[in-house]
Amino acid sequence: MERQGCTYDEGGEVMTVNEKLNELGMAWIRIYKAVNLLADRIDDADVTEDERVMIALRFPTLRADRDAIQARIVALTANASTLGLVSEDTFQQMKSVVAQLQSVTTQQATVTRLLSAATDAAAAARSIAG
Repeated sequence: MERQGCTYDEGGEVMTVNEKLNELGMAWIRIYKAVNLLADRIDDADVTEDERVMIALRFPTLRADRDAIQARIVALTANASTLGLVSEDTFQQMKSVVAQLQSVTTQQATVTRLLSAATDAAAAARSIAG
């Protein structure tokens, strides 16, 4: 017998819409973290050119995917709260996680730009020195 306001997972366990949405939100966050890790890995100094090529071939739109997933997390959180499907506390937790992810992404982009500038400066210094 199906209860109104509930959904059923594959194991037959009864879950409320709130629980299912929370589960979905956390799944998106796990996906985002994995994509973000790969996107950052491309820029690591210890990554070989073969590894960079492999990542680029498998995930040619990795950075765009990361941004799209982040936007999806924000939208999911906002829509769920607007529709009253998640509690205000859950909504605030999700917003906090999204803000943290956005902050980390911004910091990582800044570090990447600084490393790139330092590498360019070192290359210029080597070419001048001769």
